[in-house]
Amino acid sequence: MRSLALAIGSLVLSGVLAQAGQPAVINPRVTTDSTVDCSSAEAVVKQITKPDMTDEQKAVACWRFMLDHYYHWYPPKEECVPEYVRDFAKAINSYGFGPCFVNAPVLTDLWEAAGFETRSYTITGHSIPEVKYGGAWHMLDADARGWHRKEDGQIASVEELSNDAKLLTAPKEKSDPFYPFGAPDAVVKPLEPWGPPSKMMDLYLSKKDNYQYNRRAVMGHPMYLTLRSGEKITLSSANEGKWYKFGAMPDTAVASGPINVSKEITYGNGHLTYKPDLKTAQAAELLWLGSKNVKLDGGKIVAEKDGEPAVVVLRTWCPYVLVESKVLVALAGEGRPKVEISTDSGAAWAELADPVLKVGADGKSLELALEAQVAGKYEYLLRFTLEKAGISGLSYDNLFQCAPLALPRLKPGKNKVTVFRLADEGAVQLVLGNNKEAKERYIVDKQGLGDPLKSIQPAKNGEPAYVVYKLTAPEALTALSIGGQLTMDPGTPEQYIEALYSLDGGKTWTSAWKLPNHKNWGSSQFELDKKFELKNDAGAKEALIKFDMIRGSKYFAVAGVRLYGFYKQPQPAGAKLAVEIVWQEKAGDKWEEKKQAFTAEKFPQDFELTCGGEAVKLARVSMGVE
Repeated sequence: MRSLALAIGSLVLSGVLAQAGQPAVINPRVTTDSTVDCSSAEAVVKQITKPDMTDEQKAVACWRFMLDHYYHWYPPKEECVPEYVRDFAKAINSYGFGPCFVNAPVLTDLWEAAGFETRSYTITGHSIPEVKYGGAWHMLDADARGWHRKEDGQIASVEELSNDAKLLTAPKEKSDPFYPFGAPDAVVKPLEPWGPPSKMMDLYLSKKDNYQYNRRAVMGHPMYLTLRSGEKITLSSANEGKWYKFGAMPDTAVASGPINVSKEITYGNGHLTYKPDLKTAQAAELLWLGSKNVKLDGGKIVAEKDGEPAVVVLRTWCPYVLVESKVLVALAGEGRPKVEISTDSGAAWAELADPVLKVGADGKSLELALEAQVAGKYEYLLRFTLEKAGISGLSYDNLFQCAPLALPRLKPGKNKVTVFRLADEGAVQLVLGNNKEAKERYIVDKQGLGDPLKSIQPAKNGEPAYVVYKLTAPEALTALSIGGQLTMDPGTPEQYIEALYSLDGGKTWTSAWKLPNHKNWGSSQFELDKKFELKNDAGAKEALIKFDMIRGSKYFAVAGVRLYGFYKQPQPAGAKLAVEIVWQEKAGDKWEEKKQAFTAEKFPQDFELTCGGEAVKLARVSMGVE
């Protein structure tokens, strides 16, 4: 959707916004000198650690980040993945909450970004992470919020805590905080404390069900957002009473929404709006892959060739989890178009009809109210098939959920506000769960799989099998991230899962990673992700990804698939970003709202914002192309 290159008819789209009109701003972010930018685990580690820190100081810094950005609540689960959200970017930026068994993997992702080896334990229904440094393992619990120092000055491991009750009740040194509310009982009282820290002793000392496991953090989702002319994002620390209502919660939780242990509602909402000027917009900035026989003519989207339908594909990509979307379409010409939606990058389409799609009384407008279709998603495509009709106007309003703890923070007095950009990249994705999400419609080639296809696994032990998926980008691919949730009985000989990719349509294949005879501390399920740069001299825009496998046991499958393709998206010259920050200042018992606007003409660019009052809190921050 970003380029000068456009061949009407066959419609070749590019990833770089056309220079005409107001140039796009590629992946903008706003931060302050009181804020940790949470765009990725790697970005966080660079900000919270320093080269002169000891390994323990780095590990504790990661632990403290979790205390400050993540609280205990029900685990978010998205339809397209087989497990709860453990992708760092999603977990911290969209949600900011989850119980121990998602908190632990997110913390281990930070530790691994800092260069440490990690693992996780379950102890009588509570999950905790360990980090290795100095040749030993150390337990730092970011969910119940505590750790214990031994007599030798080192932080204790799970095994050491399980063997010595005094380390739990009377350690040489306690962390700060030290189990301020205990470990909540998710079965009985999800947000009520268990009691004093000594209660944790029962969990450690009942060693019969203490075991290592590998529900690791997953990776791939980028916090990318290219703002086009007419597009604006607003992030608010307050909410509109609407949030992504994932499953497996009691009615009371669904009614109230996410709350922390202080019973405060702690989720935010934001809006991603888009209203392009069709008189000045170019097709390349507006249309997505799959569009054909389309042109922009006099402020209207119409067919290039008469007598043939025009296919218009429009993409919405939001880095934050969507709650609902409203789309208004002004029609020109005769009749009305067929309207379809895809939430899997175009692999499958569903036609929209009443009550989701409403036709205006004059027959010249369409109103799309998308809720169930987009909730829990980060991307959707709309496809309009125009026979005689044209499109003369578009307006999008996408409501999303964001984590207030990850938004920019302000303090009384002077604040340095920095407007910067992430990498000059765009991304395409194929993220699939097991069973219904990973069926035939996504597979471009397969051999030796079980039939009917209940899961992605070889039909017979000892016989080779493979499955192939496809990613297509609007520009030449520069990197891939290949991963998934895998199942393999540990230690079984003569079995493996290997990920390979091809940039020439399957003529040649390159191995991305191979996992043979996996030993996983007695657990058959585990996660694996790897991102790597591509040597793509031919400028291929399509990648085939193959999972090649031989199984030697009953429990063996590719249970979830996480594929991301990255492509270059250089920043056009002359781009300007309008930023507005709105905050509240407290004086006595009253809060007064203030705001200040900036225009960034280079990236990064610093601004000064002065806040008065005894206390300050962010209300919202917005960014749009000026």
